[in-house]
Amino acid sequence: MKAKAFKAGYLPKRHGGGTYTLLEHVATPEMQPGARQVLPLVGLTIACATTGAVIRYTTDGSDPTESSTAYTAPIL
Repeated sequence: MKAKAFKAGYLPKRHGGGTYTLLEHVATPEMQPGARQVLPLVGLTIACATTGAVIRYTTDGSDPTESSTAYTAPIL
């Protein structure tokens, strides 16, 4: 990215600039079956469209963190 400032009656200064990396968000994990449809012995699956993302989950209502349990298989 490059930028240069202009003002009437002034000479423009050399441009300023730098290299920037735009960070993307990880896709929202999708759970199947949907909410309130889980029956005993039916596995709850979780998937994420972001390749290589690690899905982490909690079962106590708290928000998952990077140290929460990693999803590896359907949860019964």
